[in-house]
Amino acid sequence: MLNMIKAELYKTGRRAYPKIFLLVVLGGIIALNLLIYIAYGHAGEKVIKDEMLMMYLACLVAGMYLAIITADMVFSDEYKHSTLKNTIAFGYTRTQVYFSKLITACIVTVVMAVAVEVVLLASCWLMFPSGGDDGRMLTVFLQYSLACVPLWLSQVAVAVAVWFNIKGSTFATVIIVCFTAVLPSVLSLMTLILSQPVWEEMAKWLPVSQFELYRSLFSVDDIVTVLPRMCGVGAAWFAAATVIGWACFYKREVK
Repeated sequence: MLNMIKAELYKTGRRAYPKIFLLVVLGGIIALNLLIYIAYGHAGEKVIKDEMLMMYLACLVAGMYLAIITADMVFSDEYKHSTLKNTIAFGYTRTQVYFSKLITACIVTVVMAVAVEVVLLASCWLMFPSGGDDGRMLTVFLQYSLACVPLWLSQVAVAVAVWFNIKGSTFATVIIVCFTAVLPSVLSLMTLILSQPVWEEMAKWLPVSQFELYRSLFSVDDIVTVLPRMCGVGAAWFAAATVIGWACFYKREVK
């Protein structure tokens, strides 16, 4: 298993796609911060660090979509070259294949998330003036970011489960994106149509819905009250997606 994970990390690191993608994302972050700095500076207004950190809190949901891309970086070769059956036939068990892909995708996701947040905070600290609550907001932002990690990894687990069990990368990707972007709205619409609160309750426990929790808080300092739920929901979805995905892949025929 360890050798397979090392091999997957090596293959992913050798590809140009992950490096180009990461450079584009990091460049976009710097450009966005620079654009905000120039735009507000030209208008004679001053944006301070804690205001930027507050804005960044609302942007962390983007990690759910970035997690799909980072998982694809690890899994794409199997779809592109149809080599999954060859890997199994070579002597590796399905369990080894499944979990090596999942663990590698999680590692790549965490590494890229760290790189993004380092550049995000570094560019913010270099460009924007200090305010009175910089330290407090930075602590809140880092705590919230850590609580987002289980949610991001749950998205990775869902993506890997779907890709292992749905034939056709395009169709599988559509299912993953719909799970993240469309399903919460569908469940909310079902609540309005059927007047049954159970649908709304189901929507509240989806991974992507956890990013809305902090908006209902009276103060940003109360954000610590929602962190356990975020971690718990992320861990539960990660475990469920992993078990279901592995069980289905273990029994299905690979062509």
